[in-house]
Amino acid sequence: MDIFQLDWITISILVLIFLLIMLISVRIYKAISRWRGFISNSHIKSINLTYLKSELPILKIFSSILLIKNRNFTSRNTPHIFFVGNYWFKKLYKVLIEAFCSNGYNVIFLNLFPDFIYNFKKGKDPLQINKTLSKLSKFLNTKGLINNSYYIYIDYSNKNYYYQNLFDDPNNHLIIAINPKLSKSKLISFHNKSLENPQKKLYFIFNHFSYLFLKNKTLKIIEKIHPKIIHDKKNIISIQKSRYNFRYYETILYGYIIKIIKKNA
Repeated sequence: MDIFQLDWITISILVLIFLLIMLISVRIYKAISRWRGFISNSHIKSINLTYLKSELPILKIFSSILLIKNRNFTSRNTPHIFFVGNYWFKKLYKVLIEAFCSNGYNVIFLNLFPDFIYNFKKGKDPLQINKTLSKLSKFLNTKGLINNSYYIYIDYSNKNYYYQNLFDDPNNHLIIAINPKLSKSKLISFHNKSLENPQKKLYFIFNHFSYLFLKNKTLKIIEKIHPKIIHDKKNIISIQKSRYNFRYYETILYGYIIKIIKKNA
């Protein structure tokens, strides 16, 4: 066989395609395996509470409910954390939850259904998250699974801003919303609520970019609003250079959250 009769152009194209597939595969593998999929701290235990949906129908909007506790911490004065998430950022949630528990906080993780199921489960009635958390806290207290009713609320569900009624809950110490969907009217509502309840603290944490180099849409809305509406921009945090999933900025995100908690709760 004459080597000069080979179709070197076709071979070169096939080699390039193979190398491209390998490069993409490596990048996907690195993205998937970057964080471990389990909690490594042996003192942290997880209790599946999803069965409570049959006893408390108000929990129907959540696909799973978990209580994550640190056996080394049993303080009755430390508020627990209600952490609401969705389907898309599970590994990041595990990293944050392990960090919270390692700092002595018990975490109740509530995982929302995807939007189309969530909207069907919720129905036309507005979500009364304060009633949901109040009933769940009371139930867990009765069962001896948590030590008190005081809690910190962290939302990373990417849902529309729905938790303004937590301002009226005396058991809520602090609200932290990560990348919430906010309109101008919702921001005005937040401003009015914060004036009515100055002791209640609400913080927003945003990624600076959404996709590629496009700035976060909600940050654009905030920048256009008159300062009288958002009177204290210290409560609005933008993590520079980060994108929607906070990839490579997870530690910075956690640092901001724990700093806020230590300062206010």
